[in-house]
Amino acid sequence: YIDYKVNKPYLCTQLLNQRGLGDVMPFLSKASVKLEEEYTLNIISLPKVEPNVVDVEMAEVSKQNIVKVFEKFLRPDDNMDQPPDAPLSQLERVCDFGIKSVGLILEMPEAERANYVRSTYGQ
Repeated sequence: YIDYKVNKPYLCTQLLNQRGLGDVMPFLSKASVKLEEEYTLNIISLPKVEPNVVDVEMAEVSKQNIVKVFEKFLRPDDNMDQPPDAPLSQLERVCDFGIKSVGLILEMPEAERANYVRSTYGQ
């Protein structure tokens, strides 16, 4: 999200709303590519569980904890699905939201993070 915010803020909206991004390599720094690789390795190395085993209650608690943080972060006029021609300040706000959300997920204890990622993004 950080490189997108600097280089092409509309991509934050696309990423946050799980839409195709196309070739993003021109917009990413070498440091970001390395971080993405580390993040991906972190996710695939999370504790293995039987397929479809998700602690739904734990996932809901994790989600509610994230919602509580964002209730303080978000403003009533925030829209996380901005068009490409939206004002730069609004696009950057979406990027800030994405940066914050990834940070919150990474701060979770490993077992909670693994469960949250599985429940949110599938096995």
